Amino acid sequence: MRLTSDHKKLIARLLVFVVCVFVGYQIVIRAPDYGMFGGAIVALIAMAFFLAGCVAIAPSVAGFFSEKFGGLFDPSERGKPTPVYSIPESKYKREQYAEALEEFEKLSRQFPNEFRPYQAMLEITLIHLKDRTRADAIYQRGLRSLKQAEQCELLTKIYNAIIAREFTETKSNEGMR
Repeated sequence: MRLTSDHKKLIARLLVFVVCVFVGYQIVIRAPDYGMFGGAIVALIAMAFFLAGCVAIAPSVAGFFSEKFGGLFDPSERGKPTPVYSIPESKYKREQYAEALEEFEKLSRQFPNEFRPYQAMLEITLIHLKDRTRADAIYQRGLRSLKQAEQCELLTKIYNAIIAREFTETKSNEGMR
């Protein structure tokens, strides 16, 4: 799994949180050593570290809970956007394969974990455009992007089936000449 910028931000926030809480804890356990008045000031300093740690992690925690429970308060919130296949599919049906491939490419960049664009791009590049090099690149990108093992296995089966079919058709067409 590759680390995205969101993952890196979360890790950085977690590190800041852990450091702040650790420093705050170390300060607060030494507060009694400073007496009543000094201990209160030291405890306030420790609280500042706790607060800084909480502020650092708050956007991630709020984002998590708003995604999970946001619909309770705002039912119009539908969550994450879903891919729209009507444009590339209509271009495919009109046999505008290069344009359909571009649209499926856009979808695969917007939704890298979505299986359908990779399947369609493989079909277009192998069956209609006969571009094995580009299909190989799409196949490899699909394997890197798809997170579910079942989807990777299915993409491999589709890729191998199309190549086997195209290779068989090419051999049979050459035999007829």
